[in-house]
Amino acid sequence: MEKTLVFGPETNIVGILTLPQQKEPRAALPGVIILNAGFIHHVGPYRLHVDIARDLSEYGFPVLRFDFSGIGDSPMSASGKSDGERMLIETRAAMDALSRAGGCASFILIGLCSGADNSHSVAAMDQRVGGMVAIDGYTYPTPFFYLKDYWPGLINPAKWVKHGMKILKNTFSPTSGASTGPGGGEPKLYEREFPPKEKVQREIQGFIDRGGKAFYIYSGGMSGYYNYEKQFFHMHKSISFQGRVSHRYFKNADHTFTDGALRLELRDAIKQWIKGNFSQ
Repeated sequence: MEKTLVFGPETNIVGILTLPQQKEPRAALPGVIILNAGFIHHVGPYRLHVDIARDLSEYGFPVLRFDFSGIGDSPMSASGKSDGERMLIETRAAMDALSRAGGCASFILIGLCSGADNSHSVAAMDQRVGGMVAIDGYTYPTPFFYLKDYWPGLINPAKWVKHGMKILKNTFSPTSGASTGPGGGEPKLYEREFPPKEKVQREIQGFIDRGGKAFYIYSGGMSGYYNYEKQFFHMHKSISFQGRVSHRYFKNADHTFTDGALRLELRDAIKQWIKGNFSQ
């Protein structure tokens, strides 16, 4: 069953609630909240959020996917608060709304790209968040990341010539300011700035220590930032995961999982992880 919810301090946040088919929600299960992927509204890229919500409702989880103010169906806030402040207030309001509608006391946050970043921020600050699925979230280079990125060029002289020509072309090109990932390579369609790694690690460790569970997923579309299977564990060696963190690398997927078969595989991975860790 799906219905529209309007909530928040200014009653301007619009979301779609997906409830399980049974008449009474299973109060023991956490609610699931799906955050915007960048400026894509609450359906998600290629209806990913719609499908995930319906997948999880079949297992008894109440799910809310909503638009932050100024995105999709939600009008811009008149509060004058910063983006970060509004994100936290509105996500907490979504938890309150889902608690009232779905009878849940704890929550799992799901987000892609900036949705993953926002999920991390809220999970670090709100004790009600017990689970998090972060798709193409924060990432940091490792020595092997750089080796994997540069090694093909080091052993192939033709690549050196090509790279030199590209430098000359970019130097005298009006578009020479195009951004790249930390490993160089082709210009990227977007550029992301991540918080200091030490801060993120403290927040992940705090979330784990209080009993939280996380599923970190990366795609091949993040190759300028993430380019091999075990990079997540190599970049976070200082964290004690305590068996509460899972990881999956979709090397052949692009950032928004355009390929239908890979998108289906992503949905299944998320569904199985949430079912396996939170069903009672």
